[in-house]
Order: sequence, then C-alpha cells, then structure tokens
Amino acid sequence: MRRLKKGLSLGGGSLLAFLLAVALFPGISFAHAHYQSSSPADGASLAQPPTSVTIHFTESIEPSLSKIEVLDASGQEVTAGAARPIDNNQGLQVPLRPSLSPGKYTVEWSNVATDGHALNGSFTFTVSATSTQGDVAQQHSLQQNPVSQQATAVSSTSTLQWWWIVVVVIVIAAIVWGILSQRRHNRHAQ
Repeated sequence: MRRLKKGLSLGGGSLLAFLLAVALFPGISFAHAHYQSSSPADGASLAQPPTSVTIHFTESIEPSLSKIEVLDASGQEVTAGAARPIDNNQGLQVPLRPSLSPGKYTVEWSNVATDGHALNGSFTFTVSATSTQGDVAQQHSLQQNPVSQQATAVSSTSTLQWWWIVVVVIVIAAIVWGILSQRRHNRHAQ
C-alpha cells in the first residue's frame, strides 16, 4: 500500500510538472507554423492572373521541407519554379506560369516548422474572364501589402524553442530523479 501511494505521488508530481510547464508556456507547446495569410487571398477573385503565390505562416519553417503547388481546374500544376523562402523563413513564394487562363485554381501547401511539426492545407482563388477596376485594385493591394515584416520573429522563435527544450529537460530530470529515488528507497527498505 505504501509503495502504491509513493508511486502515485511520483507520477502525480511528474504530471503536475508537465501541466505546469504547459500552463506557463502555452505558445511553446503549440508552436506550429499555421497558415496566416496569402496573396492571392483565400477565395479571391482576380481580374488579372497573379505572377506568383505567397503564403505567410505564424512561425518559421524549414524551406527545404516545405512546398507550394498551384493546380488549375484540371489538376495540372501551373507553377513556374520552386518555392523560395521569404520573410525570415516565415513564408514561401512560388512563381506561376505567365498568363494563367480564367478559372479556379487550388493552392496546396505543406510545411515543416523549425520545431519539427508538419502541417498542410489548401485554398482557392479564381481568375475571372472580365476586368473591373475593383478587382485590379484588390489584387494590387494584396500583392503590395503582405503580412507586416516581423524582424524579431527568428529570435523570438529561437528563444521559445530553447525554453521548450529547458522545460522538457526539467520534466525528464524530475521523472528520472523520482524513479531513482524510488529504487533507492526500495533497496533500503529491504
């Protein structure tokens, strides 16, 4: 009975340490590179075909493990090269073939954040057959005003990653210490 209580208190202490770490550092434990915005925007109707697709993410990504594919209505890829990283690796941009035909296009993306978590998603935009001043102004605005630059994003992300590593090491150390203490106590009790 005594061993059971000691084991439960050890497990409860480890769980408490983990929950405390998650409560104190919530952004760290959920640091995935989620879709933040794009140009063209999701659901945009454009009078003129875009020359590229740009996606901004909430965290830095590993560019070599991340990609963007743009497909026309028949499923054919219309990109004109590989995606390149932008904004301190918090975004990707891929060039498109010149003069896309009117129609609906699907953008499929996948990324691996610098913390190792992988995400993917998709969105659509339409190139319309007719041109209006409002559509041209909307496209120009989307291309000229992407998500604001975050000069401190890389250092903030790096700091968060280090805190996450420290928290994990502390939790592991507490678990190992508890196990070793239990073993030592068991040896002395015999």
